Amino acid sequence: MTDRQNRQKTELNYIWRQKNIKIQRFTLHRAIPKIYLAMSRIQKIALVTLSFLQITTANAKVIQILHTNDLHASLKASGAAAEGKEATGGWAQIKSTMDGLTESAKLQQIETIRLDAGDFFEGTLSYFPDHGANVLKAFQSMGYDAVALGNHDWLMGARNTNRAFGKTPFPFPLLSSNTELSSELSNLKKQIIPSTQIIRSGLRIGVMGLSTDEMFYKWITKVESKSSDMNIRKYHDVKDSNTGETIPGIANRLALDLSEKNDLVIALTHIGFKEDKKLAESSSNIDLIVGGHSHTLLESLSIVENKLGVPVPIVQTGSTGAFIGKILVDVIPGKRPQVLTYELIPVSNQAPSDPVVANHIDDSEKQLESLYGSNTLNHVVGQSEARLISGSGGETAYSRFIVDAMKDASGADLALDIGEFHSNSPQAGGDITLRKLMEMYPRKLNASQNEGLYVYQFSIPGWMLKIALKLAVKFGYPLSLSGVNYKTASISDTQYGTEKEKLGDNWKAKALTRYRLQDSSIQINGKPLKYFKQYKVATPEFVVRGAYAISFLTKLVVRWGKPTKHTIWDASANYLSKIKVIRDQTGYKQSTVFQGDYTYSRELLEELLRSISTDANLTE
Repeated sequence: MTDRQNRQKTELNYIWRQKNIKIQRFTLHRAIPKIYLAMSRIQKIALVTLSFLQITTANAKVIQILHTNDLHASLKASGAAAEGKEATGGWAQIKSTMDGLTESAKLQQIETIRLDAGDFFEGTLSYFPDHGANVLKAFQSMGYDAVALGNHDWLMGARNTNRAFGKTPFPFPLLSSNTELSSELSNLKKQIIPSTQIIRSGLRIGVMGLSTDEMFYKWITKVESKSSDMNIRKYHDVKDSNTGETIPGIANRLALDLSEKNDLVIALTHIGFKEDKKLAESSSNIDLIVGGHSHTLLESLSIVENKLGVPVPIVQTGSTGAFIGKILVDVIPGKRPQVLTYELIPVSNQAPSDPVVANHIDDSEKQLESLYGSNTLNHVVGQSEARLISGSGGETAYSRFIVDAMKDASGADLALDIGEFHSNSPQAGGDITLRKLMEMYPRKLNASQNEGLYVYQFSIPGWMLKIALKLAVKFGYPLSLSGVNYKTASISDTQYGTEKEKLGDNWKAKALTRYRLQDSSIQINGKPLKYFKQYKVATPEFVVRGAYAISFLTKLVVRWGKPTKHTIWDASANYLSKIKVIRDQTGYKQSTVFQGDYTYSRELLEELLRSISTDANLTE
């Protein structure tokens, strides 16, 4: 055991001051932006001084960490605000807010580092022109010290990403310790490194990066690329099958190395909150986890004990730049770092704009209008009774509309969509322009695919559809479907408790719901499901191409998959022209809630594949 590990084990009297405490200032900060902006400079300094006097001591070396995650190219704002709410976000506003926080800390002789946990590149139409050059220029002007590589940052494939990052190289390190790159990707190989060291106030801060290794995203690195170009490796510890001993994986080997050279070790991760907790539990040398990927809004520190029993804090700020995370850490060489405070700072869209970032955003808008034409983008297609909101986490007016649109355009028997593919930035209701429809599905799989994703079609037998529906209902996965109707029944508390107990401590027990599919109730376009009939399914390009790339079994599920002549954009525009109004309904999700995406997507897909490969009749 290293000296540092011994220190950790004997310092269990160390108190994380934020453990089990909600950030009391969080609610207050929602009202602060306008008040704060109206203060004089002297008043602002006095306010910050009083705050820091409460938490600092004469000899403390305090470092301020400002962090963001999952900005998703939301350059101008986090999206259309709900009625009566103030608009948030905007990269120029994020930059000016971080600058203000940095200046205020500096007056207290506290130095700052800025971190982003990945998925900055893709997520709005701004990503489409010129390999996303203006998105990169804006992001690179925000003063970050280190950034994790997210899965949406390679969404155009390894080779196209290599060209984009070569055209607009980063002035700060991109971190991913589990990404392997071939020598042919020279731009990525220069800019993506496992870790970096940042010096502040004479203190050494080691920052390591991790990228998600989920099968849903790894395949995209191969788009228009060689299979050997880019590989996202597993980073977890593994058990030796012969001895039963735990062998440290990439993450913990690197953390150990960094701990011997630094006073503070930060894991800057794009693996999701669930995986962050697993990482913390398995670690011995990570002091703080700054996370992303799952879009989880953590209003207070999430504390997880590592394998030595030492608390490790985890933070995350939701998505699209609505909040900046602010952490104050007391770092003393040779001692365990202490988190003094953590809070989320709302970013007002009315805050001052950083002029450099704002200029890049203006250039992006000009390029976008040049690519598509302002008249085309602003053409009013129809109306909506509600804001257009992603279907991730529950059905919305938009998620219902888009599956109906794909089914209508393709002539398929049914349509299937996954809310995680939708934009994280809501669009205002009322007049619905073509741009709003495009912004809700701003995806492409190569640099030149400026028409957006295509609607694909595949065939699935009725029995396989039944298995998928049964699992989705039982484990609470929010599928978006058109042309399919079914009924569910709620089981008793006794039966629910019995089933949960039998499942033990695994993902199924955690995801289990009280609802069960009534098999005989399934109807396709008003007719009973036929088990051995092949049904045509319309779905986004991602689903079919991803299934073909992930495994042989997933390829079998979407066999005979092929593109239609319709893109998602023209399918949605044509359908809205036909129906005139996107209707709202009771029960539809009305707001963007930062609870993270469905936690068990990988496990549920694996269960579906096991069920399909072993038995057509899924048993309880």
